[in-house]
Amino acid sequence: MTMRPTAVAPLDPDEMGAWYAFIRVATKALDQLDHDLQAHHGLSLADYEILSQLSAQPERRLQMTALAEVSMLSQSRLTYRVDRLERDGLVSRVPCESDGRRIWAQLTDEGFRRLEVA
Repeated sequence: MTMRPTAVAPLDPDEMGAWYAFIRVATKALDQLDHDLQAHHGLSLADYEILSQLSAQPERRLQMTALAEVSMLSQSRLTYRVDRLERDGLVSRVPCESDGRRIWAQLTDEGFRRLEVA
């Protein structure tokens, strides 16, 4: 049995105005947070997200595919960011002992320190 989507009434002008105001404020707040992290800690908001996701995991590591999912990044975008974080000594790549095709991204001690400071 196929479920049909329920029709949803369009937003009225006041609701639409509130929605646009929310989007503007949320975007401005995220842009400011990204700017402040860059200026004071040399981390983008996306970098901070990756480091914080890793810090919350046992052994401070996640498989790259799982990290891409929880960080809401494509595999290629995550790879680019982890490359940079690895060059900066904040993350290391660790081969999976049980499956040679998988790679873990692991937060280094320096990465954890930078995250704490930020």
